Amino acid sequence: MSNFITTAFIDEFRAGIDMLAQQEMSRLRSGVRVETVRGEREAFDQLGLTAMSKRTGRHVDTAYSDTPHERRWVIPDPYDVADLVDVPDRLKVLNDPTNEYSRSFAMAAGRQIDDVIVAAFTAAATTGGDGTPGATAFPAANTIAHGSAGLTIDKILNAKEILDENEEMDGDRFAVISARQFRDLLSLVEVTSADFNTVRALTSGRVDGFLGFNFIRSERLPAVTTTRSTFFWQKTAMLLGEAQSGTATIDRLPQKRNSMQVLYQMQIGATRMRETGVVEVLCSE
Repeated sequence: MSNFITTAFIDEFRAGIDMLAQQEMSRLRSGVRVETVRGEREAFDQLGLTAMSKRTGRHVDTAYSDTPHERRWVIPDPYDVADLVDVPDRLKVLNDPTNEYSRSFAMAAGRQIDDVIVAAFTAAATTGGDGTPGATAFPAANTIAHGSAGLTIDKILNAKEILDENEEMDGDRFAVISARQFRDLLSLVEVTSADFNTVRALTSGRVDGFLGFNFIRSERLPAVTTTRSTFFWQKTAMLLGEAQSGTATIDRLPQKRNSMQVLYQMQIGATRMRETGVVEVLCSE
């Protein structure tokens, strides 16, 4: 073959654009209460506990209870991501990235939803009336110390005990942990075959009913040095307010020489509805 054949060599490029490994959707949204909100902020009214009193005689006057009322506020914030696709650039590439940009932005929105929910687990919740809103801090008693250990059965039992003592509903309980805590849990239950047969489903990222919790894996949980925060909660104790759910638009911009703009927007906020329904479990890694 001719020594000059190298001048005929070609580069071949595959059609389509592959996404790099990433979390593709919100994992926590299905584990919290979701409500549509309107305005700059929206209030959710709550009733506290009341108690009955024993009647002390016949024909006595009715005794009235002062039923406690509380209020929680959700304050949505706007989030967006955008990029441009220039006309000359589209002519130079094999794959038009416009639609894939929109898909990528939707994935980013899912991760942002999770970040907002995670922050709300322990953030101060806005409470009180219109004129005198206050802030309710996350109680220190609802944080289980790491004890220089990872996720253990005792820690899960402690979280369950806190929710039970607070009379939180048994159903719709969730736990969000990282891959490291999944490993901790699997290594602990291998010694008990009955438990292992149940928890083994964790390797696929799903488990229903282990000590009453549905486990969710997330790699977006906060950590301080080697201490990771994980959270155990009852679904209605956390609320995600959506003033604008995720919306993608693709527009031609004359002022940008007819470049295509891909824009993804949403407006969301989250709050803790009850301190009694959320437990933070610290784990060493």
